[in-house]
Amino acid sequence: MKKIYKILFITAVFFTLTAALFAGGTKELEPTEEEKEAGWRYFMPIGFKLKRPAFFDAYGDNLDTNAVDGKNEAPESPLYAAYEYKFFSDELIEIYTELINDKKLSREEKHEKFDAEIAPKIKPIYSLIVLKTPLIENKPLEEITGYPYNDVIRKTKEFTQILSIAEFNAEGLSAESAEIYKTMISQVKPIRDTITCTDPISPESVMLGIKNLKFETIDLEGGKVTSDILKNYDVTMINIWATWCPPCRAELPEIAKLYELFKDRNCNIIGITGDVSPKEQDALETAKKLIKDAGCNYTVVQNNESFKPLFRGLVAWPMTIFVDKKGNIIASSEEDLIVGSRTFEEFTEAMEKAINTVKK
Repeated sequence: MKKIYKILFITAVFFTLTAALFAGGTKELEPTEEEKEAGWRYFMPIGFKLKRPAFFDAYGDNLDTNAVDGKNEAPESPLYAAYEYKFFSDELIEIYTELINDKKLSREEKHEKFDAEIAPKIKPIYSLIVLKTPLIENKPLEEITGYPYNDVIRKTKEFTQILSIAEFNAEGLSAESAEIYKTMISQVKPIRDTITCTDPISPESVMLGIKNLKFETIDLEGGKVTSDILKNYDVTMINIWATWCPPCRAELPEIAKLYELFKDRNCNIIGITGDVSPKEQDALETAKKLIKDAGCNYTVVQNNESFKPLFRGLVAWPMTIFVDKKGNIIASSEEDLIVGSRTFEEFTEAMEKAINTVKK
């Protein structure tokens, strides 16, 4: 329950990071199912494969995660990307929960209170950091990363990949929380020998490379759906969504209207429900209700292994792309990828653009 409160509040961070954390990668580094069970992960956008620290299993509810994109930094910043892991103490979670449930405060006031009173007390544990090598120059790594301990795992002309670890500081923590925090930090250094690095691969570049998309799955009612369905339409919009994602749910009625507008123009829409699969059925009934309540008459399918090529390119939830009859993505640049939720008008403009592109 603790984690759910954080997810509901810090939605933008969570939706983007979740996509990154679960994105697949190259066949050489992508963990097997057995490796995943043992705690191995490959983070394609930053090029790190490692066995995560043991505290993920023991203290998962106390873990605060964040993805930092260097695109949002100043041009002269050496930061390319980073995954940050921080300690969220039980005491802080209680304060946080009270803040979330305070009906007297507006959402903006809650954000302000969070930034002022809670965020400064979240303790750093470690970060996986990628720097742009040419921009590091002679700056100390401590100054760039903000961490006292920085282990350079791999350095090329383009990228410098670093494991950065925080220094233990019990200030503001109870004795019990301090012990947990100390344990977490002590479990980071041992992962050093498990780390393998390769060049970062952006999800956008993976998505832009989609060609001849093939899949075989079932819809929410259990009916078979294959990629042969693409052959029947000039343009098919594919919306990747999940039942737990508020922006995903919010745009469903917009997509429903879009389908009704374009269904007679040889266009189709397919929704891929990320958290429902033949093996994972817990959210199936929720998905059915959401789709029905939104008035979605287009095809909505369950996720499975055949969609791996798409999920390797998932930037955030929701995400929408367009493909042609052959399953080739209709996009010439990252601007053609729809990352995040959109309005009916924005979807309409994107659909028209895709139609015009295939007509050329």
